[in-house]
Amino acid sequence: FSSRYTFTVSIMRCIRNLFLCSPTSISLYDGTVRLARIFYLRNLRMSILFTLAVIYFLFLPHILRRGARFEMIDKAPGSYYVIFSVYTYHSATRVNKRLISIAYSSTNNKFPFQCLAVNDSGWRRLAPTKSYNAELQHGLCKTMAYVAHCYLPPADAYTLLGTTGAFKLKVQPAYEKREALVVCTSPSYLFELWMTALVSIESARYFGATLRVVYIQSIISDLYKILQAYQEEGIILIKDGFDMPKLKDHPEIDSGHHNQAIAINDCLNQFKDAADFIIVADWDDIFLTGFESKLGVGALGPAYNKGLNVVDFLIDQRSKNSTTGAFLFEWMKTERSDMIV
Repeated sequence: FSSRYTFTVSIMRCIRNLFLCSPTSISLYDGTVRLARIFYLRNLRMSILFTLAVIYFLFLPHILRRGARFEMIDKAPGSYYVIFSVYTYHSATRVNKRLISIAYSSTNNKFPFQCLAVNDSGWRRLAPTKSYNAELQHGLCKTMAYVAHCYLPPADAYTLLGTTGAFKLKVQPAYEKREALVVCTSPSYLFELWMTALVSIESARYFGATLRVVYIQSIISDLYKILQAYQEEGIILIKDGFDMPKLKDHPEIDSGHHNQAIAINDCLNQFKDAADFIIVADWDDIFLTGFESKLGVGALGPAYNKGLNVVDFLIDQRSKNSTTGAFLFEWMKTERSDMIV
């Protein structure tokens, strides 16, 4: 992980941060060349170095991109529906019916579709759908995340019926293995901070996380190999990030933060029946519990010597400074798990 690579990725991020919503429609390379012309055109030596850095980035063997699959079900001008994931659950809340949960993006807050269950024998059942906002209605991006629910008996196939046609749903069973604490990680885009990732994974494990879900859009391949090793041990689960389709009205530039809300809702939908607790966190977020720990180093040293834990330390710091960035939750012990958070 050389300094040249870090420098180049920093330039890429500068370009990315010029845009409010997802910048996947922007040519990073063209943007880099433009920046080079703006800042270094008068300095030949710096222009050459900058160009070499761009070439180095173009030919880097350790940039990995994982594009997610999606299902476009309506391409009406100015209005579209993009389905990203569909889960079904064995434990339904209605007699002899299973919940079908659909995570999708749209510019329309209405979901004019019905669910149809079909068996090979010809048996059919139709059910209405109900959609919910899956992210804060901030008004910054036209395309928003939603979740739609319908209840149907177990079937061989499920289909959405709408005014524009019928669309077969690619339904997958939700996660069933019991987990005490699942950490849903925001999508990783142009991510190269391997040291941050390792600290985040290991600290979460130390404080009780039993599974971490990692969504990847683009990442350095060396870090990806490390994540694969964690996945083989059952510590993390790697999933593709969620990209928008390429349409004339460019929905990718109207989707907030690389479809972060879709990834979070996908994680919640997949693990909601299997996890005692679910935490949504970035790579640079660290959660602390009241367990006795040996983190008595640095600023935590005096607190540790007094027999206090890290939660006591945070409470003390927040009492001294109300702007301390910490969220404190009440202690709880579940019936299905010995874990306390």
